[in-house]
Amino acid sequence: MMFSFWRRLIQEIRGFVEHLLIPSLAVILPWRWCVFVFHQLAKWSWLYHDYVPTMSEQAAQSGLVDDEKRWQQYCKVIRMIDAADVFLCLTRGQRYLTRYVQHNFDERLSKQAMIFFPHYGAGIWLYRYLAAKGVKSNLLVNPIEKKFSGYNILCRLRIWALAHRANTTVIYPSDMLTIRRALRAGETLLVAPDVPETAGVGAFKIETELGKLNVMSGFFKLAERRQLPVFSVVLGCDIRTGLREFDGAFLIATSATENATYFARQTVAAILHRSYLWHMWVARPQVLF
Repeated sequence: MMFSFWRRLIQEIRGFVEHLLIPSLAVILPWRWCVFVFHQLAKWSWLYHDYVPTMSEQAAQSGLVDDEKRWQQYCKVIRMIDAADVFLCLTRGQRYLTRYVQHNFDERLSKQAMIFFPHYGAGIWLYRYLAAKGVKSNLLVNPIEKKFSGYNILCRLRIWALAHRANTTVIYPSDMLTIRRALRAGETLLVAPDVPETAGVGAFKIETELGKLNVMSGFFKLAERRQLPVFSVVLGCDIRTGLREFDGAFLIATSATENATYFARQTVAAILHRSYLWHMWVARPQVLF
């Protein structure tokens, strides 16, 4: 009983350090220094130990890990940057976006669209970009577990930052009434469809260079039915400099299958380029097989 208590306490302290304390350094340090500190901290083997070794093992099975130690270090750094962006979103203005976010977006994003992106890199500044263009965004995410942990606190803080600094509302995928209401109001929907296989949830199995990628099909089909513009974007990041690199394109195809295929191949190309940026390695057998 006592051993279980101390183990849980250590887990909670580590979660607080990983998801809140370390990322919050971005508030007080110049970004270049902060990235340097992240790289030094990422050398500590006990940080993110619950899942980064598993992610490294899965990536290695796909032949994408040349140096396990370095791969794990980079994987930790992107998690620090992704979490730090929540704090930066709350404390930095548009000048930060201009300086540290590189993108190829155009004015078409200032109008309603269905935006698809993989669980890759660090992307909260996409919502700030859209908000600056006057776009009301809606992010489709699954419910957060109702328990106290550093990760769950960070998730709730992210939702608060999106609502108050990026004009973005979080919607559960099952809440079709709210989704339809948002579409009727001319609002934009954002979806990350590279998710594990789930019973009862429709998905395309798209053949790629790394195997079949499981891509949730419902919102591609919704975009087809509603004839919405479809934008597919990879939210990359150069972890050496901390520069966010957003690369997206409006798709000219009109069918859900063609658009999902483009998304899948764009995602896998990004994984092949910087495999440590993909957050779904932890669930790879159910996502990429």
